[in-house]
Amino acid sequence: MPPPQTVPSTPLTPTTLSTDPHTYLHSTLYARKQEYLTPTHARIKVGTWNVASLAVERDVRDWIRECEGERLKARHSYHAKHKKRASRTITDLLAGAKEQLKSLDMNSGKEDWTAEGAVDIYVLALQEIVDVSAPENYLRPIDPKIPLNWKSHTQAALPAGYKLIASPQLIGVLLLVYASPRIFPHISSVSTSTVGTGLMGYVGNKGAAGVRIVLGETTRLVIVNCHLAAFQNGVDRRNWDHQEVIRRMTFEKVKRDVLAGFPPDGNIMAPQKDDPETLEKSDLIIWCGDLNYRVDLPNDEIRTALEPFLPQEFPPTIPSEGPSSPASYKSPKAFTFPSISAVHEAAESMESTIKQLLNHDQLYNQQKLEKSFAGYKEGKITFLPTYKYDVGTLGVWDSSEKQRAPAFCDRVLWKMRDEDEMPPTPKLENAAPKEGENGFVEIDTDSHSLSPPKPVHQNRPRATTLTVEDEDGEDLIVSSDTVIRHAPPPPEGEEEEPLAAFPQNTTISTSAAADLRLNLITYTSHQSSRSSDHKPVTAVFSLKFPCVNDELKSEVYAAVAKEVDRIENERRPVVTIIIDREGETPTDEVPEHRDEDMNVSLGNVQLNKPVEKKLTIANTGLVPAKCLFRKRPIIDEDFGDEKEAICKAWLDVDFDEEHSNAGKAITQGVTLEPGEVVTVYLNVNVEVTDLGFLHRLNHGDERLDDILVLHVEGGRDIFLPVSGTWMQSCFGRTMQELVTIPEGAGGARAVFASVGKRNNKKENSDESKNLEPLYSAPRELYRITEYLMNKVKDIVEDDIEKPEGVESQRWYSEIGWPFAPDTWGLQYDDDIDDEDASTDDKTPLITRRKKLLIEIEEALSMDKEFPFDKWALEDGYTQEDIIEVIAESLIQFLSSLKGRVIPSVLYDVVMKGGQSGAEKVLESLPTAASSVHANVFIYLTGFISEMISTLTPPVNNSKSDKEIEAGLAGDRKSLSQNTNPSTSTSIKSNPRSILLKQKLAAVFSEVMVDKPLSAAPPALGRNSLTSGKIGEVASGGRNRDSVLSIVSSASGVVGGAASRRSDDEKKREFLVHFLQF
Repeated sequence: MPPPQTVPSTPLTPTTLSTDPHTYLHSTLYARKQEYLTPTHARIKVGTWNVASLAVERDVRDWIRECEGERLKARHSYHAKHKKRASRTITDLLAGAKEQLKSLDMNSGKEDWTAEGAVDIYVLALQEIVDVSAPENYLRPIDPKIPLNWKSHTQAALPAGYKLIASPQLIGVLLLVYASPRIFPHISSVSTSTVGTGLMGYVGNKGAAGVRIVLGETTRLVIVNCHLAAFQNGVDRRNWDHQEVIRRMTFEKVKRDVLAGFPPDGNIMAPQKDDPETLEKSDLIIWCGDLNYRVDLPNDEIRTALEPFLPQEFPPTIPSEGPSSPASYKSPKAFTFPSISAVHEAAESMESTIKQLLNHDQLYNQQKLEKSFAGYKEGKITFLPTYKYDVGTLGVWDSSEKQRAPAFCDRVLWKMRDEDEMPPTPKLENAAPKEGENGFVEIDTDSHSLSPPKPVHQNRPRATTLTVEDEDGEDLIVSSDTVIRHAPPPPEGEEEEPLAAFPQNTTISTSAAADLRLNLITYTSHQSSRSSDHKPVTAVFSLKFPCVNDELKSEVYAAVAKEVDRIENERRPVVTIIIDREGETPTDEVPEHRDEDMNVSLGNVQLNKPVEKKLTIANTGLVPAKCLFRKRPIIDEDFGDEKEAICKAWLDVDFDEEHSNAGKAITQGVTLEPGEVVTVYLNVNVEVTDLGFLHRLNHGDERLDDILVLHVEGGRDIFLPVSGTWMQSCFGRTMQELVTIPEGAGGARAVFASVGKRNNKKENSDESKNLEPLYSAPRELYRITEYLMNKVKDIVEDDIEKPEGVESQRWYSEIGWPFAPDTWGLQYDDDIDDEDASTDDKTPLITRRKKLLIEIEEALSMDKEFPFDKWALEDGYTQEDIIEVIAESLIQFLSSLKGRVIPSVLYDVVMKGGQSGAEKVLESLPTAASSVHANVFIYLTGFISEMISTLTPPVNNSKSDKEIEAGLAGDRKSLSQNTNPSTSTSIKSNPRSILLKQKLAAVFSEVMVDKPLSAAPPALGRNSLTSGKIGEVASGGRNRDSVLSIVSSASGVVGGAASRRSDDEKKREFLVHFLQF
């Protein structure tokens, strides 16, 4: 077995404590275990009996109580009857034995568990409760009535209060373990296990059942009941059975174990494995059962040698069928007490005979060879072989045809982990009988001078056995067993000492490491039992073990915890968090006592507007502090999977540039020296590209609430609640919701302001269904498109009247303006100069274009007028800038609509294309979505057509038009064959219109048609609003030359030259079909 784990000799230092207080607490508590462990004694009575598949459940009461009480009563009656015939010497001798017998649990009547010397744990190990030779008994479930009968009879025989704590069964092997009320509270971690070693090495007709209990939270006690392979020549198979039981018998891991010691690496915080425990983990194993080891001598020799010592037989009886009952028999003839010299000679003769037989015992020989039960101990055998008798007889050997040879098959052994090499040996000093440490009466026969003792070897203390047969035919054995030292085999050439044949015989086992002491009180058989072909064997132990005193342990724990707390407070790292409260006002969500509050308020959060919050972490302690944000499981609401992160996806957290380490420090940690500070940036930016999150915020399905956990190694975790108030938006809603917003009600922000507070999706959905639509299409859409149509028309008309011409104007030179991002004049990075770029990139930059986009979204969501004068006069935006940003707002508005204009259920119809597909979409929209969707679709196609007409006015003497027309001349024949006449005429009269139509169709089809989840588009961004060949080519330049570069691409698309078309091209052609008419 592995050596016991030891505790460090010196306590951990405060420096170590600052990073590992739990280890210090555990190790100190373990080192002071002697202060709360109290020695406790428990008496264990183990009985093993092979019942030969006979119904003898009622006889168990004799083993537990009644037989012992009746024998004692009979013994008292015998002494009263024959006191005049007994000599004074033997009377004195038996009087001394009587006192000792009381301590052997042989007191009269039903014993009270509270009496001194009462048994605390009863172990009844039974074999062959069913016929294990019958295949049906191990091929189908065992009748549950059989073990229930044994349990009920055993419980009835026990004193009141005993509880059954385990009863594992392996077909014919049944192990019952009962505990008294005194010892029951000290028993924990009960676990059972069975191992079959029979047919094919696994069937349960042979094998073992085991029980593991923990006594006093310190001592693992395992009791094994086995039935090993039979037959005289089955030694190797029995050895194999034993090894298989050791290898395969496991128990559940003990949860509470005071003496578990310190882990090898000293880290008790490391994850502990729940691997099952093997027998090697046990502190004490008591192994009993029908081991089936035989005596390697001829049958006749064994019977002849034992014949003089067999008890007198009663008249034969006929065993009853069914459950056993006490056999009826005639009382034997009067017993004449032998003289003391005759008794002494008979005892010496029987002892010598048994020793000679045990010299050939297979179990002893296998133990010497260390092939089986190596290291196990056994009490001295002073009783007759327990196998095999005729059923119903006291001492008639097997008279059947098989004539089985007598053998010591039924045994009780034990093994203690870390057992001391030399247990204390009792000394025989006084002449008078005295109570020995092993629980027997020790008799110095020399003091009686009745007959000289036979010489014995100097290394073997004398063992005397007095055997007297009582009126019941039971052998009453009073013996003095002493320990025989285990001596190794003599060197070659030296003569072996003659009487050291059984080195494993002992009565005491001790373990200083585990503070255990096991004392064998008695080890005997019940020769008077006649119910089976085996005689029961009983062993009574007294076990001293350390037991946890909960009250004392609590006191020690409190003292250690107080000391740990003192040192920890002195040495633990301390950080202080300062939250930037600039711009905050006391509200319900942000308490006025901000200095004491750890809530981080993000304030009002609206679409596209970044919000930043700063935290300052300062090391105000005396030791370096390593800080990091703990990861935790977070559910991804879009995909439903779980991932580890420090915060939700909408929140971005990082340290300042000096400590960030490219973003790695946020989870790996940053170490602050005393007095050092670090800034933490919290950023939130809800953009229209995150459609799922935007929809959930608008409908109250998600809130801007999260908790950051700042972990300080060696210190305490700091919890930082982060919260913000979402400002409702008209972006990210359904069209059915938008058409229910009345004019003058404050827009979507005011109408839906209560949704976030209710946070109830069902309630909100029901309300939107019950509201009647007020408009045929969203008012926000009317406002944007009306402004664009009017202002773009004004710009075009003004530019046409200018003498310098229109070729230098953006609406003319950049096809797709103002809807295509590559045509914009005001870009998002236009106002980021070198000075801005050099600042801390943790601060979000709101560019001029971004600022204007936020104000447009706010005006639409709050149903306010656009502040054109402010934009033009105060902010310095040109008319073209405003048109571009409002056009971008239209694209974002359409892309954010839940379900888009054409829902995903019609996506396949859109992909088929053609006139029939277009007509089917138009017919299906009212039923597949709603009439609002159909109205918006028709309205938008008209708006796009109007914008194409406005942006492609007839212009004379245009060099660009001539170049475009010349470029298209080569493809005119192809175009006329693949397009309708109206298209050809349109191209001939105004070549710009087809190019603009393709460009706008690409932009609007991307945001009007909803894709299924399997074909979901990438997140919409500033550079992702165009797709296909035209978008790719057009993004390469911003001047008039870009018009010529897309001529061939446009011709190919219109003429259907491409053999393979992408989904984007199909959507574009679908929208072009409507725009042509």
